Amino acid sequence: SIGLTMKPHPGFWQDIVANPDDDTPRLIYADWLDDHDEPEQAELIRLQCELATLTPASDRYFQLQARESELLLGYTLNSDLPLLRGVSYGEHPARGFANQAMLHLTTVQSSQAFAEAEVLSEVLRQTPVRDIHLSASVVAARNLLQRPECKELHGLTLSVSQGQSRPGELLRDADLLGLRSLTLDSRVGEADIQDLANNPSLLNLESLGITRYGIGRKAMRSLLDAPWAPRLRRLRLYGFTPTAMRALCESRSLSSLHTLFLSDTFRCPDLLDLLSASRSLPNLASLSAHRIPLDPLSVRRFATRHAFDLRELSLWKCGLGDEGAEALAESESTSSLRHLLLCTNGISPRGVAALAQSPHLGGIRELTLSYNPLCTEGLQSLSESSNWSNLLQLRLL
Repeated sequence: SIGLTMKPHPGFWQDIVANPDDDTPRLIYADWLDDHDEPEQAELIRLQCELATLTPASDRYFQLQARESELLLGYTLNSDLPLLRGVSYGEHPARGFANQAMLHLTTVQSSQAFAEAEVLSEVLRQTPVRDIHLSASVVAARNLLQRPECKELHGLTLSVSQGQSRPGELLRDADLLGLRSLTLDSRVGEADIQDLANNPSLLNLESLGITRYGIGRKAMRSLLDAPWAPRLRRLRLYGFTPTAMRALCESRSLSSLHTLFLSDTFRCPDLLDLLSASRSLPNLASLSAHRIPLDPLSVRRFATRHAFDLRELSLWKCGLGDEGAEALAESESTSSLRHLLLCTNGISPRGVAALAQSPHLGGIRELTLSYNPLCTEGLQSLSESSNWSNLLQLRLL
């Protein structure tokens, strides 16, 4: 543990809060930290400022991620963050400082909700935070989202208790032109997707997550036809139909997408076949499929046919088994990978041995094999392999 305590000098802190989008005050503070024997804190600030400009397509992205993990082992949240009712702060910093606040607003009375929503102004005035996770009643969410300060937000996660208003409707009148990342953590329907697609405040959106809806083809078409779809760089979908996945793979709207996260569907066994046949995601560098049963044969076909320059592949609880691990190990296309995550896939020493002996996985910087029956034999295969010279992180638990 390095023991970082991100409690900045008051003068620097005021400048950082006043200029939350500008890296210059942060980097000036990093220079000051170097001059006052705080090199680890200085390194974290510089590292995260650079990391924010990179994508998984860059090898340096994974090098910085590994070093960031080491530095954050001893990180302590800035104790100068204001104590506000209903507000807590994310523990993971961004660009060196706290960047996410969780707002828990539960009132159902309109008269009280207006005053409760003023907490957003205080968060933005007293901190550099521009990413908000809003967990609220419908009344409280409506009041907060109508505040003019919303235009300063860069990230919004919306979790709204069930009521008569839909998430898409709540966002319709909000001024969110500064928003780059949106996650809907509430139950949504096709009408919500249509509202998002037609929302002029989302024109600068770069990241979208929908976590509680089984997306069908019609909703997917609405999403892909949105005027902001070509700007999307990251897309996270929890639950989707095979026809929706086919529409995504056939669309020409996602040419900027570099990160695709898919989770929680049991009706799309040909997911990897659809992706490997797609020519509409030319910049895809990071692919995650979680809790999606996959046929080991489709893994083999994907590994040999896909046209992506993948740097990150995460297959969690997909039932790969040893055959799936062997298919990945034998494919030349895996030579571009820098991060490989294969948690909870029933991979035994046989599959681990194939990975350890693969001549194509030498570029891996981070390997995660947690919750697989590796046994002593599997661990020995990993320790004896001469193919892991670039490995920076190995996770087995």
